[in-house]
Amino acid sequence: MFSLALLVACAMAFMTLQVGDTCATIIVEFDIIIVDLETANPSINSDCTNLIIREAVIPNIDPLHTGTCWAYRNVFCVVLSDDICISIAVEFGVTIEVLDAANPEIDSVCDDLFVGEASHVNPVL
Repeated sequence: MFSLALLVACAMAFMTLQVGDTCATIIVEFDIIIVDLETANPSINSDCTNLIIREAVIPNIDPLHTGTCWAYRNVFCVVLSDDICISIAVEFGVTIEVLDAANPEIDSVCDDLFVGEASHVNPVL
């Protein structure tokens, strides 16, 4: 069962890939080794060429949360400067209604998105 405490722990465990992020920059920023990054993120290929902007990755191995949080990596999206509700919904394959329901703090005209803020893009499972 997905709990609020786990949701918060998972949100803290992730970083969202930004333009310019590479495996090398991530391992330097978080002072880890490549094996740790690959172990915590099984979707990263062996030559680290499949990183996708705005995808969530776990930069550190946390034995309590890594496996569990990995299953919920697509629950959040970090708002970018040109985002609007419809663009987020389309990118993540959800309806506006689902996005609205998952983010009650966003008003009905979606004019209160803030760059860098995490928005739910999937209902809590």
